[in-house]
Amino acid sequence: MNLNKKEIEEKTLENKKTDKLENYLIKNKQIEELQKYSIKNKEIEELQQYSIKNKQIEELQKDSIKNKQIEELQKDLIKNKQINQLEAKKIIRIDRESNLPVYKQIYSEVVKKINEGIFNEKDKLPTDRELSEQLNIARGTVKKAYEHLISDGYITRKVGDGTYISNFNSNKSHYLKSDLMKEMFEVLVSEKYTYKEIDFLYNIAKNLKEDNKKINILIVDCNQEALITVKRKFKTMENANIMLCEFKELYQFRNVLLTLSSFDMIITTENHYLELCSIIPTLKDKIVKVVLSVASKSVAKLVGIKDPTKTGIITKSKRFGDIIDINLRRFSIEIPTDNFITSEKASVEDMIDFIRKKDAIIIPPIYAADINLSGEAIFDLAYAGKSVIVFKYTIEDGSVIHVEEKVKKLLEDKGINDI
Repeated sequence: MNLNKKEIEEKTLENKKTDKLENYLIKNKQIEELQKYSIKNKEIEELQQYSIKNKQIEELQKDSIKNKQIEELQKDLIKNKQINQLEAKKIIRIDRESNLPVYKQIYSEVVKKINEGIFNEKDKLPTDRELSEQLNIARGTVKKAYEHLISDGYITRKVGDGTYISNFNSNKSHYLKSDLMKEMFEVLVSEKYTYKEIDFLYNIAKNLKEDNKKINILIVDCNQEALITVKRKFKTMENANIMLCEFKELYQFRNVLLTLSSFDMIITTENHYLELCSIIPTLKDKIVKVVLSVASKSVAKLVGIKDPTKTGIITKSKRFGDIIDINLRRFSIEIPTDNFITSEKASVEDMIDFIRKKDAIIIPPIYAADINLSGEAIFDLAYAGKSVIVFKYTIEDGSVIHVEEKVKKLLEDKGINDI
């Protein structure tokens, strides 16, 4: 078929349009493909960014966990450091250059740490063996210190368990009868005053508040038996407010000079006069010494002891037992070491068993006056048929007269009626 020129041109133009349309369609398709690809790329980028963010979050979380762990470790380190510091403070130390006996140093250390709040109720102390090895001293020295601490109520010993700080808070009760007294008590405790000092200051203040018609007298000695002996001798002094103190307590005082200066008179035995003067030299004029001696009736009975091995000695304090032993040796009487017992550390059953095995028993006057020992009628249970010797100390007449004259002068100076 032959086409004319015009038809050819039209046909060519039509073909061009068709080609152009096809090209356009192809380009659109390519554009669509590119758009799809772009969208995919964008999605991929978003996913990648999301993945990166997640990774960053994970890293932050890990860092947060690490930081938290670090904080916990730091807290533990601080806590351990505080515990170690407290434990270091709880270590009992002694001064080997000091003239103070080691057992007294241990006593002082424990009481000081109680007053400072380092030792608290129910804290466990080292055993006799542990502390003796730690300090490289004899076990008996530690035992002696602990015995004194038990005697004074600072620590308690539980059989088969150990030695613990006592509930010393009970000592506070009688001071805290008013908000003012409570405040004063807390101040004195914070200033490291001992309960004994606070007790003295409280009683002296109470005396001043009531009528100020009494003089304040302090009796100082190394054992309770001697203190009670001296107090009983002067208990008829109606215008005297008499208080007692053992020497070991003086060494614990926050301000021994200030506390003792509140007393008008300080009585001590001849054996301790120089020691007391060395502790409070500026109060020497207030110190009055008395001489104690064994009563003649007691001497007669002691000399008549037939069998020392069958004779037992019961005392409140070990120190008084030593005094009895010294006096017996003057009469060439030696009592075996196992024949000594202190009521503060022995149970009622132990005391009964101890007494029943002896033919004769030596006791201090405080037991003769109150035979209901340890809450049980020991005499009724075990003393039947025993020879009971009361080791009675008496104050020599010259000492009694000297004290009475001093008291009379003090009362006159204060304008108080005579005794």
